[in-house]
Amino acid sequence: MKINGVDISTMFFDKAEFLDYSIPAPSFNRYITTTDVDRKIPNKRTSIGIRDLIVRIAFHDTKENSYIMSSALASILSDAVVNFNGAISYRVVISTSGEIEFKTHNLFLWTVHLQILDKMGPEIEVSTTNTSTPIALNNFGTYKTPIIIEITPKSAGVTSVTVAGMLGYHSTIPLTISNTGLNRKIIIDGEACTIVEMDGSTPTNKFLATNLVSFPEIGPAQTTNLTITPSTNLEVKIKFKPRYI
Repeated sequence: MKINGVDISTMFFDKAEFLDYSIPAPSFNRYITTTDVDRKIPNKRTSIGIRDLIVRIAFHDTKENSYIMSSALASILSDAVVNFNGAISYRVVISTSGEIEFKTHNLFLWTVHLQILDKMGPEIEVSTTNTSTPIALNNFGTYKTPIIIEITPKSAGVTSVTVAGMLGYHSTIPLTISNTGLNRKIIIDGEACTIVEMDGSTPTNKFLATNLVSFPEIGPAQTTNLTITPSTNLEVKIKFKPRYI
């Protein structure tokens, strides 16, 4: 088990051992509203997919040190990305503090429930210097997926950039970024919900120089074609981690 890319077996001098985890079957829950005439009306609020992970970790140490290690892990898991050496990573928060159970001398079992906020596949990256044709993004996920677009003008003549083809408003109304500068990278981050321009390593908020209404997302299980203009003098990199229900 890795937490934010770090294997837990390396965190506490081999005192912590990941045992196993379980995933409930994916589900669809529709909330029901009961009216004063006792009619049950489906509400628009719904919950889809896998919601919890149950994780078991063994601590090979004293009871006190086991509590210290579980406390440290609980703190990290307040908002973290975990992976079990599989294709999907889970962004989670801890939903219970867990239970520590004595097994034998210097062996304690910690069982903890994690609430899943997001399910992500491996990152996909597409780079190009040719924007004369649409850029194809193949999303293998099963849910709409935020993307990160990095655009670097390579000519002083490029003073604005447009991007079209995402989900939502900017599928038909191109996202326009004005007052762009030579070799100043623009990062439109659909995950962090930020748009900045980089002057070296210094970011500047670029929101007021755009017509941004929604941050970029692409649809599930399909190919999305992004159109970026101008057709030359741009370096483009697009990254995303497919999302799953």
